[in-house]
Amino acid sequence: LATSEFRNELKDDYLKQQQRIKERVDQISCLMSVLKEDPYIKKAIEQNGYDVDIPGIPDF
Repeated sequence: LATSEFRNELKDDYLKQQQRIKERVDQISCLMSVLKEDPYIKKAIEQNGYDVDIPGIPDF
């Protein structure tokens, strides 16, 4: 019984961690989308050819 409880706790912790990671990636993606619209940053991106998009994450 203790092993199954421990296993369930590990699974719950894992799922919570995955959710926190997803939320953090969403926050960072949103911030990147806002920043790349800043005129100074936009100019630097265009001049230097930087890619600030995060693959697989849609723009907000």
